[in-house]
Amino acid sequence: MSHLLYGQCWEDADRLVEALAPLQGCRVLSIASGGENSLALLAEGASQVVAIDRHPAQIALLALKAAAYGCLDPSELLVFLGAWEQPEEPATGDLSLAGPQSSSPAVGLHRLELYRRCRERLDAASLQFWDRQPQLIAAGVLQAGRFERYLARFRRWIVPRLADPDGWQALLEGLNAEERSAWFQRRWQSRGQRLLLHLVFSRLLLGGLGTSPEQVLYGKGSQSRQLVERLRHALIALDPAENPYLHWILRGRFGAHLPRALRPEVVPLVRRNLAALRLQTTSLEAYLASTHPSERFDRFNLSNLFDYQSPLATAELLGALRRRSAPGGRLVCWNRHADRDCRLAPPASWQDQADLAAELHRRDRVFFYKRLVVADARMDWSLAREVCDQRRRSAA
Repeated sequence: MSHLLYGQCWEDADRLVEALAPLQGCRVLSIASGGENSLALLAEGASQVVAIDRHPAQIALLALKAAAYGCLDPSELLVFLGAWEQPEEPATGDLSLAGPQSSSPAVGLHRLELYRRCRERLDAASLQFWDRQPQLIAAGVLQAGRFERYLARFRRWIVPRLADPDGWQALLEGLNAEERSAWFQRRWQSRGQRLLLHLVFSRLLLGGLGTSPEQVLYGKGSQSRQLVERLRHALIALDPAENPYLHWILRGRFGAHLPRALRPEVVPLVRRNLAALRLQTTSLEAYLASTHPSERFDRFNLSNLFDYQSPLATAELLGALRRRSAPGGRLVCWNRHADRDCRLAPPASWQDQADLAAELHRRDRVFFYKRLVVADARMDWSLAREVCDQRRRSAA
């Protein structure tokens, strides 16, 4: 049985890269999660990406994906991971609302053969994990997580009741904003449809079946209402035809538009910088406590980590992160349920970049999050002098 929470990353990597730019030569501390976003940061020329996760299965997943980037060409990679069922780009009109519930035997065997090519690049713990999970590899690991299984249930049982297949087809093939608004008003006005969406996105079901009860513990207000509003934004204000995350939710596969790390032009950039990737199975708090205080990072990709944290724990962690930030450091995180930003941080430690965060959130194609947080480390002159002294000693 899989212990993966996520088979892929569910934060928009394009917005992440924009928020953290420039990344060339930066040291980055990144929550591993599904793996793609840490790999996307590698492609931007980071000097080191330390990817951490307290769940060993998530580290094994990122290790497998890194191995696949190292030895498969872009089309093989897409098939192996489960992004596509064949090397060629999917046909525009190829929409199955239920999505492929399982791959054909031939595709599954092909994935297992590709896995054999990746095995020699895996560490012992990851090798042991994946050798015991051939069924996940055969199906494509992008759909191996608990959250992806929840989405598969949504796709199979709920999506057909929200709109007919022809309606979804038109939306994914491309309508202008006015046509999308009319589509939404015409098809999603019934009370029953709205109640169904509110149920699917409720804390009870999303926390109990989709993510984990821990993640919804600190949320306030109507989780389902804000998710439905964000979905409306994703369907009308943004173009669903260009949204790979929405394609996956509706189809269980990506279309022609792919998340950043999976694009053919990005894959070679990731491969070129794989030596800069470091994997650690640990919590963020434990990592910061166990490494030397002089170890500093320029960028922090924190996923939606603070959803799991109380206000007090968030404040303590933000303080610890500031002490590990290099001058000019920046962090990015998402709020799905709880309100967590740098107003909770110790005084004079982090400065919220609210305007930038709001603009990026407006263009964020993943509708699960109510807020994006971007913050810069406030200048600590004693720290700046210490870093300058270290650099002078190194140069000497």
